[in-house]
Amino acid sequence: MKINEYLQNFTNDGFVKIENAINKKLILKVNNSILNVLNEKKNNFNSLDQTSGAFKKIFISRKNNNLDLFNAQKNIYRHLDEQGCLEDLISSEKIHQIISKMLGSDLEYQKQNEFIINISKKEKQNYLFKKFHQEVWSGASTNTILIWIPLFQQSTNGQMKLVQNSHIWGHIPHHDKEPIKIPKGAKYLESNCKIGDVILFHALTLHSSSPLKKNNDVVGRLSMAVRNFKYPKNGIEDLNDWKKYSYSPNTIIEKKLGNPYLSPFRLSFQNILKHPLRKYKFK
Repeated sequence: MKINEYLQNFTNDGFVKIENAINKKLILKVNNSILNVLNEKKNNFNSLDQTSGAFKKIFISRKNNNLDLFNAQKNIYRHLDEQGCLEDLISSEKIHQIISKMLGSDLEYQKQNEFIINISKKEKQNYLFKKFHQEVWSGASTNTILIWIPLFQQSTNGQMKLVQNSHIWGHIPHHDKEPIKIPKGAKYLESNCKIGDVILFHALTLHSSSPLKKNNDVVGRLSMAVRNFKYPKNGIEDLNDWKKYSYSPNTIIEKKLGNPYLSPFRLSFQNILKHPLRKYKFK
C-alpha cells in the first residue's frame, strides 16, 4: 500500500493498520529487553514465539493482584524509554514516513504512557484493560496520533476493537469512563495485527480492549502517543513529559541560532563546526 493510501484510510476510518511496519529483529531485541526486566536476568531468546511463551509463563506462574500488574506495566514502559527502545520502534522507516506526512518532522512522544498486559480472566483486575473510550477523555489533543504495537502474542486474540468513522462523531458524551450512547449501525472492527504490524489511530476514535478467548493466555502490547511539538494543543497533555526525537530543517536552524530573537552569537567558525546539530542525521 502506498503512503497516500494509508493517509486516506486514516482520514476516512479514524485509524489505519500498517502491515510489516517494524523489523522483527528489532521487536525480538525489545522483547528480550522486557524479559530481562521481568526475570531480573539476561535473556537471549532466538524467536518471537519463544519470547511470547516466556512472557506468558511469567504471568501465569505468579499471583497477580491489580497493583502488581499496574506497576509491572508502568516499569516496563519506563525501561523501554530509558533504553531508547521507544524511539527505535517509532523511528522505523514506514511508521516515520507516514507520521511525518501527517504531522510534519517536528515530533515528540509521550514519556508516560502504557505497556498493556492482557491476562485471560483477569480483565476486571487490570486498570489498563479498557472499555470503549476516546483518548480525548484523558486529555489527549486532537493533534496527537496514537500508536498501538503488539509485541508478545502467539495469536491475534485479545487485541483491540475500533469503531470505524467514530472520529467524526466528535467528543462522545460519557459517564464513568463509558460512552452514554453509541449510534445504531456502528461498525466494530478487530485489529487482527500480526507481530510487526502497527495501528495508528486518531484521538477521537472510539476503541476498547478485547478479551482473550483462551484460558491461561497472556499478551503484551505497547501504546504510544506522538505529536508535533509546534502544533497548538487543545488537551492537557503538557501535564506529562514528552521527548523530542525528530526535527525539521527549520527547527534545526532555530536551535543553531539558539535564541528566540534569531540573532547569531557563534561568530567563531570553529565554534560553529563544533555545534552538536551541525551533522544532524534526518530520520
